[in-house]
Amino acid sequence: MTFSQALSEIIHRNPEMPIVEYKGRVFTKGEYAALADRTAMLLDAAGVEQAMSVGIIVRNRPLHAAAMLGLIANARWLTSIYVIQSPEAIAQEMTESRFAAVIADVQDWTAPVLEAARASGTLGIQLDHEALEGSIDAQMGPLAGLDRLGEGPFRAVGGEPGLEILSSGTTGKPKRIVFPNRMLVRTVESVTAGREGPVEPDILGWPYGGIGGMCSLVASAMLDRYT
Repeated sequence: MTFSQALSEIIHRNPEMPIVEYKGRVFTKGEYAALADRTAMLLDAAGVEQAMSVGIIVRNRPLHAAAMLGLIANARWLTSIYVIQSPEAIAQEMTESRFAAVIADVQDWTAPVLEAARASGTLGIQLDHEALEGSIDAQMGPLAGLDRLGEGPFRAVGGEPGLEILSSGTTGKPKRIVFPNRMLVRTVESVTAGREGPVEPDILGWPYGGIGGMCSLVASAMLDRYT
């Protein structure tokens, strides 16, 4: 069984179990699994091929977390885009990267970002945290005007599926570092090493846009850790 298959199996079990709390809103594993599945469904329906790079403008919010779990669980390439930069810089990164799809919060679909997506033919998926009490379609759905895949060309990534995470950029422009999904097994092992009994609840203290946050996200999902 691959890591992606193991993750998919785990996030679909115990659907009534609470898994994440955000601003007083508690998500069950069943809700998270449904959002993860919807992420993959939207990409499949639009014809985004398995090897095509999917960018996500990352925020530490539950819909982003569920979308990222959906990408990993379905063996798709996930490329993080730092949100702490100007809309123009994000747009430039999208233009250079030729993403087949970009997933972002409502507030991050700014005019420059929308224009970059239109010019590249990128599929846009919108996350709306103001609709958390509404339907799953309201929380996550294709963006009007960007609901179809354009002609491209789009960047494809070869080899084992995984994550593309930006370096800190302390010695120059941040560079994307590839982390194959199999390397995420270590994140679970590091959490459980030397521990006995159930994993205790935790507070997310890492940004999802970096490898620390991604490891925390995956480990929490694999271990049913409430955050």
